[in-house]
Amino acid sequence: MSHGFSTAVLAGGLSRRFGAPKALADWGGRGLAESVCLALAPVSPERLLVARELGAFEGAEKDGLRLVPDLFESAHPMGGIATALRASLSPWCFVAACDMPFLNADLVRALWHRRGPGAAIVPVWAGRAQGLCAFYRRDALPVLEGRIARGELRLSEAIEALAPSKVDGASLDPSGRAFLDIDTPEDYRLLKALPC
Repeated sequence: MSHGFSTAVLAGGLSRRFGAPKALADWGGRGLAESVCLALAPVSPERLLVARELGAFEGAEKDGLRLVPDLFESAHPMGGIATALRASLSPWCFVAACDMPFLNADLVRALWHRRGPGAAIVPVWAGRAQGLCAFYRRDALPVLEGRIARGELRLSEAIEALAPSKVDGASLDPSGRAFLDIDTPEDYRLLKALPC
């Protein structure tokens, strides 16, 4: 990989609060997950889409995406991250949630240049580590998989165990727009009303 990292979009959540598979919700004429994948296309030649139900994304491979089945039955972000790291051909992988429609390639590039010796590079916005808009190094796998095996699924705690490079999110996107995500139909309505 010439860029030194892959990208992965996680689309395996249950969308309980959304009430329907939000990865497939329309965003600019595409499903939300595919839209996020395409936004990341300029930064890496290897783009993964991790999901439990791959049939829902038939045709996505024509856009250069590699569909990867989630290795974990229970839908949780840590399992999606571990799956992405196992599937990635690069030692580093940028992992994003499928419900962050304003994520952009410039932010990913800027975050990549802030890496340090730890096994993760994580932006912090509004006092919270943005673990689903972060880089993970493959050697984070033993920590993540160990925590999954023990049922310790809080991503924020796993991130701390990786000695991450933490980056002020405002230095990457002063508006914070890239960190907006969609949890509910109301979030979806509000974000769709924002100018592109």
